[in-house]
Amino acid sequence: MNKQTKKIHNNFLQPMLVTILLLVTCLQQVSLAEEMLVPLHVKNGTNLIHLARKYCHQQSDWKTIASINRLKPPYLILEQSTLKVPLSLLKYKNLEATLATMKGEVSIVDTNGDITRTNKGAILASGQTLVTGEDAYAHIIFPDHRYLNMEPDSKLTFNYLISLVDQTVKIDFTLHKGRIFNQIKQRLQPNDSHQIRTPIAITGVRGTEYRIKTVEQGNTFETLTGKINVGAAGTAITLHANQGSRVQPGAPPEKARPLPTPPAAPLLKPLFRTLPAVITAPEHPQAETLRMRITADNEGQTTVKEVYCSPEGEFVIDSLPDESYHSFFTAIDKEGFESLPNGPLPLNIRTIPSAPVISTPKDGRTFWDKQITITWLKGEQVDHFFYQLATDNAFKNIVVEQETGAPSLTTPELEPGVYLFRVQAISKDGFATLFSPPLSWKIATQPEMQGATTSASKQLSLRWSAMADECTYDLQIAEDRQFHKLLLDKNAITTAGYQVQEHLLAGTYFVRIRTVLNPDAIGPWTASQTLEIKRDPLGWKEVMIGVVMLGIILL
Repeated sequence: MNKQTKKIHNNFLQPMLVTILLLVTCLQQVSLAEEMLVPLHVKNGTNLIHLARKYCHQQSDWKTIASINRLKPPYLILEQSTLKVPLSLLKYKNLEATLATMKGEVSIVDTNGDITRTNKGAILASGQTLVTGEDAYAHIIFPDHRYLNMEPDSKLTFNYLISLVDQTVKIDFTLHKGRIFNQIKQRLQPNDSHQIRTPIAITGVRGTEYRIKTVEQGNTFETLTGKINVGAAGTAITLHANQGSRVQPGAPPEKARPLPTPPAAPLLKPLFRTLPAVITAPEHPQAETLRMRITADNEGQTTVKEVYCSPEGEFVIDSLPDESYHSFFTAIDKEGFESLPNGPLPLNIRTIPSAPVISTPKDGRTFWDKQITITWLKGEQVDHFFYQLATDNAFKNIVVEQETGAPSLTTPELEPGVYLFRVQAISKDGFATLFSPPLSWKIATQPEMQGATTSASKQLSLRWSAMADECTYDLQIAEDRQFHKLLLDKNAITTAGYQVQEHLLAGTYFVRIRTVLNPDAIGPWTASQTLEIKRDPLGWKEVMIGVVMLGIILL
């Protein structure tokens, strides 16, 4: 190749190489700009070279930082400002979070998209996504005294959890859907950061408690303590304590507005012994809905259940294991903004052992025996029972009360009247259940009929002591005491007496009666009573006939 040809070749290649280098550089810049950007705090006296030398892999990375942040010569940066740096340029150490507690179905989606159901104590790292199912909750502990609660049907990606060379902690999430509650208990250092993104907004905080809720209509942000910055569509606002804002897709944050006032504390029993537990909700003029959040801790971090109702309605807790809990009550207005919580209020549930269930006899029966046997079921964790027998519904007129180890008893002999019985179970630790619903019964007196003596010529009329108005009577008259040879068997007599139509010859008979209240309450037969039918004295006709008959015999 001659010199002229070589010169032409070089003149052609050099511009092409420059173009290629510029294209590669541009592609690198675009790639870095699309990468996750980490905020770096600018201290007094810092310049881009110092910043790159301290935090980046190469000192020359200051040029990339300048390009991404649109800085031009002489590359002046303001102290106490923030610059964005691509994650790949930084020297950092990966951190981990812990799934401290959970309830329901919680899953981890790894960077490959594989889904795994997880358990309490799981370690969470950058790039993973946590998903809570319906009625599921997750409480996550991060380094540097930061906490996050995920509520049901939520999805959260951990973009990065890192520590830089100056030991500052950088955390960034994306909330795709659902609700989260953040707690940062110690004010962050200037170069610490804590950002939560949604598909349409981003928040940044230094030390605060706040909620984020994503719905189809947009995102709702609510600050409980401290303050947060909310940015969307190129505009940012600051929300102070007890303020909220909403961000619609493609729009800047709405003007800050006050949150509803917290509801008054409802009246809670010291101990709920049965479920469902019903709690009357307080009035609230601003609220459309009241929310009761039940947690395992008094700081409200470990949620186990949520219950909703309208003001002056009823919170119904249908199922919850026996335990001591804490409850927090909030008001939600018609716009969906939620108040600060009123709580924690103690919520104690103890349903095991449960109140005994009486199995026999049937309630409301009538008995003619002076003693009856009562049985009931014995539940788990029961050590013994305590029962009361009384003559009134309020159990003030106690006949007998005492403890027993057996799930049954036979009463002492009782006089006729109405009685009530109730029993409660007691566990080994001394916990006493509610009393069972009272069992009532009546001991009736047997109808009494005195032995009767009459003559054969007179019509027999029997009378006995009356029982209840609604009862009937059965009557039997027999020739023998065993009532095998019945002369009369009359049922459903509606009065306490009976006119015997049958003619009985002179002699000795036996009578018994029984009371019938209904087909299930038939009293026993009374002991047999004696009926004497005497011969009538002879009249003059009978005497004359006798004389005539005697005369005929003598002739």
